[in-house]
Amino acid sequence: MSYKTWHLAREFEYISNTDIAIRPLFDDGWTRDKGGYFSRLGDALELPVLVTSVSYLGDIIGDGTSGFHATTEVDWESYLCRLITNRNERI
Repeated sequence: MSYKTWHLAREFEYISNTDIAIRPLFDDGWTRDKGGYFSRLGDALELPVLVTSVSYLGDIIGDGTSGFHATTEVDWESYLCRLITNRNERI
């Protein structure tokens, strides 16, 4: 795991070199108005996407098909462990 400073010119490279796309969000006015760009990009790159089912993100990412919806800390931990330890599940 490594942290990289975001650069627009390298965004696709960064995302395409990941194994799991995660989108933890608080359910508030700001996040409800955000686009689902990152979630859709991860889905388009055939990455499993783990999201907080805020607003329409629950519709964009199919729970159990193209990713998972996590609503509690236990969900986040469970889904992340599942995806990290099971390569076939990520694929």
